[in-house]
Amino acid sequence: MDHRRTVSRRAFVPPVWLIVVALVAVVVGAAGIGWLAWDSTRDAGPEPVASSAGTTEPTPEPSTVAPTTAAPTTEPPPPSPSPEPTVDRSPGVSVLNGTSIDGLASQAADKLGDLGWGDLRTGDTGGSYPENTVYFPPQLEAQAQTLAQDLGITRIRPSVDGMRDDRLTAVLISRPSSLS
Repeated sequence: MDHRRTVSRRAFVPPVWLIVVALVAVVVGAAGIGWLAWDSTRDAGPEPVASSAGTTEPTPEPSTVAPTTAAPTTEPPPPSPSPEPTVDRSPGVSVLNGTSIDGLASQAADKLGDLGWGDLRTGDTGGSYPENTVYFPPQLEAQAQTLAQDLGITRIRPSVDGMRDDRLTAVLISRPSSLS
């Protein structure tokens, strides 16, 4: 005789209706607990209010007299999103192509023009740069951050000798993520 088998050689299999009833009970129980937890936060009662003497007094309860006509209760509308601060895209931008990709500086300049940047100039550069970089004169550092974000460039540096001090310069040595 095989010692791993049950004596009757039959396993207990519950009827389908029992399984369905058990699952429904679990779902209803979980929903009930969730509702109670949510509802208990709404009925927490009044918050204590500090008096001028430094002691805390409970907030007076609202009148329990029901009005003759009940006004429908609605939740206040969600607050409207605050307007985004205006970004200054007025400085001129020179976009320099340091790659062998024809027209990369023009593609970047077109994108910047669509975003509202003005006085865009393009050109090529033969210099050696470690990665895509936005160069800025001291007074245009905030605008350099915006330009870098618009192009998907993470490296931002102060202008170097030979760069104009009245405009931003974006040097591309690879296709920026914003142009992919």
